[in-house]
Amino acid sequence: MDVRKVKECTFNGGLEVEEDGGYVRWIKNTLEDVVERRPELERFVYEVRVEEGMVFYLPFGWFHEVRSEGVSVSYNFWWDGEYDLKWSLMEGVGEEI
Repeated sequence: MDVRKVKECTFNGGLEVEEDGGYVRWIKNTLEDVVERRPELERFVYEVRVEEGMVFYLPFGWFHEVRSEGVSVSYNFWWDGEYDLKWSLMEGVGEEI
């Protein structure tokens, strides 16, 4: 595994929590959109609940959708993946779904 060190940083700003303003669509195809068009894919749907203090690892390139209940703070760490032939094929299939 390639582990890279990053510089330590601090945040000295404030954080203001506001009331939920409703649903914000971040992805082109929601889970409901995909299953509506391709019902046979519903058998591949998994629900994972991440509770306080837990970490969830999602492999590079996996289609996913995140929903939060109540106030939440999420942290994503992304690293450079290799955009090889497999990635191109996955992207092509994703466009068809």
